[in-house]
Amino acid sequence: MTSSIKTPTLTRLIDKRKLIVNDVQNSIQKLSSLSYNLSALENSYTTTTSREEDFDEDQKSNAEGIQMLVREIELEQKHLFKLKERFSKKNISIGVLGLARQGKSTLLQSLSGLNSKIIPGGSGLHCTGVKSFITNSESEVIDIGVKFYTREHFFQHRILPYFRDLGITPIPKNLAEFEVSESPGPKEGENPAAISKYKKLRDIHDNLSKFNYLLTGLSKRISIDEIQEYVIQHDENRNPIYKYLSVEQLDIICPFPYSDLGDLTLIDMPGIGDTSTIDEGAMVKELVNKVDFLLFIRKPDPLGDVWGSVDLDLYDACSKTIAELGIPAVGIKDNSFLILNHVNINPALNNYRNCQDMADGAERNGMQFSDVAIIDCMNKEEVSQKILGSISSSFVNKISQLDDSIISHSKSNLLSIFNRAIAFIAHLEKLEVPENDLDLYIFKELFNSLWNFQTNEFENLLEQKYSLKNEANALTYNHFLETERNIKVLLNKLTETDINLSRNSLGSFNKAYEDFLNEYKTHITNEFSQLDDILLKTLREIKGEVYSILRNQGRLSYIDQVNGAPFDRILLDEVDNISELRNSISSFRNFQLSYLGFLHFKIREHLDILTPDYLEIRLSRSDSASDILRYVRHSVEACLYQIQKEFRKWSQDINMILFSLLEEFLNQIFRSKHAKDNWEIFYQRNRVKIWPERFGVAEEKQNQYAKFKLYIENTKKVTNEHILNIHE
Repeated sequence: MTSSIKTPTLTRLIDKRKLIVNDVQNSIQKLSSLSYNLSALENSYTTTTSREEDFDEDQKSNAEGIQMLVREIELEQKHLFKLKERFSKKNISIGVLGLARQGKSTLLQSLSGLNSKIIPGGSGLHCTGVKSFITNSESEVIDIGVKFYTREHFFQHRILPYFRDLGITPIPKNLAEFEVSESPGPKEGENPAAISKYKKLRDIHDNLSKFNYLLTGLSKRISIDEIQEYVIQHDENRNPIYKYLSVEQLDIICPFPYSDLGDLTLIDMPGIGDTSTIDEGAMVKELVNKVDFLLFIRKPDPLGDVWGSVDLDLYDACSKTIAELGIPAVGIKDNSFLILNHVNINPALNNYRNCQDMADGAERNGMQFSDVAIIDCMNKEEVSQKILGSISSSFVNKISQLDDSIISHSKSNLLSIFNRAIAFIAHLEKLEVPENDLDLYIFKELFNSLWNFQTNEFENLLEQKYSLKNEANALTYNHFLETERNIKVLLNKLTETDINLSRNSLGSFNKAYEDFLNEYKTHITNEFSQLDDILLKTLREIKGEVYSILRNQGRLSYIDQVNGAPFDRILLDEVDNISELRNSISSFRNFQLSYLGFLHFKIREHLDILTPDYLEIRLSRSDSASDILRYVRHSVEACLYQIQKEFRKWSQDINMILFSLLEEFLNQIFRSKHAKDNWEIFYQRNRVKIWPERFGVAEEKQNQYAKFKLYIENTKKVTNEHILNIHE
């Protein structure tokens, strides 16, 4: 039957922490935003005010101090992350800390209700050798699990520290190398503590094979009967056992013998105070990092005892570690509880008076605790009243008060940071606005010069196209000549044998004759269908010449750097809000010529010569393959001759179209009533891109100042919002 100790306070404390976590996370985010904006402000401030003489003394001081403020923010964020870790835990954890043979295992047994079979205890030699987590549960089932080291983790945390601490060389690269190498021995004149560590290292080395196979990194559930096999260092006959070395952590979940304890975990870190232990500070740090409160346990010798250097060293190590954690307002005095283990075997071995003396002498020796209790750790009822009773009331209240103190201190720090940020911003807002860069006289001079050069270049181009408008377009006419050559090559390959084979296949010379005419008509139309590519190329050339003038004489080459998109598409976007320019450029850009739309119908009428229904030469019964060959060649050559007569005129039409397209484009964007005004508006808006050497610096200062003002507003918003939250 379990005792009942009302402890709803544990549950309330955990629920309270859940609310705190949200506030802490919000503060971390606000600090991140503030840090970003302050860093941006610093950069923007120094670039916007390029000359140091523009700073007054107060502004100089604040400008130089911003990096310090950012560093303070980063430090406070680290503190807040520590708080988040503390308040995010789903249980309250208490670290039980003490040297060997002080009654620590006995206290853990009394607190948890577990017996020595699960929590081994003893006198003389170190007994338990594994870090243990004992957690209260509502279930009546005792659940036990062990987590083994991996080989690498074991090597890094249980082997290498000996080599570093003792200065042993060479240092093995891995566990396998350590295993096959000779075990190092102490140097002559080593002190007893170092000799003890050498002995421990040799002990691990010589017995590694007895537990090496367990270094898997796996976790395993074990029974109560198996627990001693994995956690004790010596058997009942004091023979050493080595499996415990492979175990990284022991987890025990069981019902404590007191109801309503809630989510409470006891953590035991064995090995502290053992002279053979390496890196004791790391063990203390690991424990302190995991717990909300520390229980120091000390059993005074009935024959007389005082606080020794080993006690003070342990206390100082914990105090230093707590300070290094950087949690605001947390010190060891507020974070620890001292239990003096009262032993009353008989009147001669009663250490109560010694417990009182050591309680009185703790503060004189520089050790301060939130509370001190003299308890017989074997007396479960006394443990219940003085420890778990404290857990249910003053003990949890102390943790709650500590939490409140931490949050209050953190809020004070945050308020200080945000108030300093506001003061800094107030000085930065005094920065004068840079002068506008637009000198209309200079702009007009630049624009008029550009306008003259550009329009002159376009007039030269238009004159060139005018001189060609009555000439055949070279690309299209050359394509006809190439087509004619290709068809004649095919025609010369036709033989009487081909005609006879076709006659025999189709059944008559008439069908063979018509088939060859259709075949050559298809060849001709296929050749001319490639004119689509030629027409596209001619348009691309004229558009390219126009865009080249806009790039060079018009100084619009910056458009080529925008997103890698085509020049004409970006140009449309650039003039989007000037409709007259946009419409003209869009019409020019979208103009197309196609073979089907322009030349196909003209060529088709000359193909009738090769159409069976319109044949000029019809076969007689006496015609032979030789006659048909002559007729086919004559008809094809006649067709090509008719197309050639017209093709020069058609190719002249293409040059006329190109000239007309250019002239219409220039009329719309350079000669129309408001053309120059529209371009002047465009060039004024884009002057920095077009004349960066003249307008770029001043424009950049304007942009920097705009960013600077934006960062100020964002920072003010962040600071004001968070200050309101802090005061709520």
